[in-house]
Amino acid sequence: MNDKTKPEKAAEWTPPAVKRNITLPLIKPQIDKAVYIEVSGPMFEGKEIKDKKDPETGEMTASMAKATLLNCTELETGVDSQIIVPAVLHGIFDDEYPDDAYVGKRFKLVKQAKASGKRYHNFSVAEVE
Repeated sequence: MNDKTKPEKAAEWTPPAVKRNITLPLIKPQIDKAVYIEVSGPMFEGKEIKDKKDPETGEMTASMAKATLLNCTELETGVDSQIIVPAVLHGIFDDEYPDDAYVGKRFKLVKQAKASGKRYHNFSVAEVE
């Protein structure tokens, strides 16, 4: 092939910068495994999930209470994410960081196994650098 028959190289394409993430992946803490996050905003309520009919089975699905969500960055991967905040974790943040003072801080979260006779998981929470 000579120079006249070589195809020209296309200009390298650079994707545009992201202005805002509309949807975020969910972090699901596993028992006894640390998750490191930086909180990027205050906790907020998600959408209410109402009763609806399953189109395949015709059965009604139960409505669910609004989940409390927390936008954060997973420090290990650098990915903007969300966590569904259980009541125990919500209480820890509210008690230790009044007025959303946890925003902008970094934490190590460890979900613990359910204690005997309990219906919930405790969390170990440590503020990290």
